[in-house]
Amino acid sequence: MLVAMKKLALVTGAGGGLGRACVDRLRQSGLTVVASDIRGPSADDAGDFVRMDVSDEVSVAAAFDEVEGRLGPIAVLVCCAGGTTVTRAHQPSIAETSLADWVKTEALNSRGTFLCVREMLRRRTASPVEGGRIVLTSSAAGQRPAVAAGAAYSASKAAVLGFARTAALEASRLGMTLNVVAPGGFDTDAYHVTTDEAQRKRQVEGIPVGRLGRPQEFAALVQYLVSEDAAYLTGATIDMNGGSRMA
Repeated sequence: MLVAMKKLALVTGAGGGLGRACVDRLRQSGLTVVASDIRGPSADDAGDFVRMDVSDEVSVAAAFDEVEGRLGPIAVLVCCAGGTTVTRAHQPSIAETSLADWVKTEALNSRGTFLCVREMLRRRTASPVEGGRIVLTSSAAGQRPAVAAGAAYSASKAAVLGFARTAALEASRLGMTLNVVAPGGFDTDAYHVTTDEAQRKRQVEGIPVGRLGRPQEFAALVQYLVSEDAAYLTGATIDMNGGSRMA
């Protein structure tokens, strides 16, 4: 039996630029939003925060338990958690990539996405909600060569795209939509950690709109994807890169 949709959203990776922007935007739109991150809460989160390591299935299940035990079924899941071991000073080729770096990057991006979506699908199978929404975060690096991002990051973000196709089909059977945003060239702290000034200059020169994206723009798209207006959109990957990857 369907229960009335409780406008409760869980946003992973809320400590990063894109995740933080999504938390703020969705709260402004009227949703009750629980921020989640492996790090501690920000001053703005207060009680609406749950610590979660998305790469660990015990941590993921415990976080869902805590949120749903306190607030009820999660209707909206936004997966922004992710990361890379690449830095400005450490941009290894494939030959130089260690297995440890590969495994850690996969765990943060593709495994973490799988574990969160699996938990959401399990719970909504047992306790359906009306108009459920899932939004995943991939990357332009998962769609084209991205030397600065590294092979491990590119592969793990490409895996999100492949996983999303099957996940969207399964979610649809539960009355939920699932879509992916693939951002490229966004002005976040993580982007500045992994690129130097010369790399950023070259990238901006290749972006038709002439600048990096803003986290608030990413969050605005996510807000649309979780809204009732997006009920007929599922299984889609939306490129958001200022036109730098035109088909």
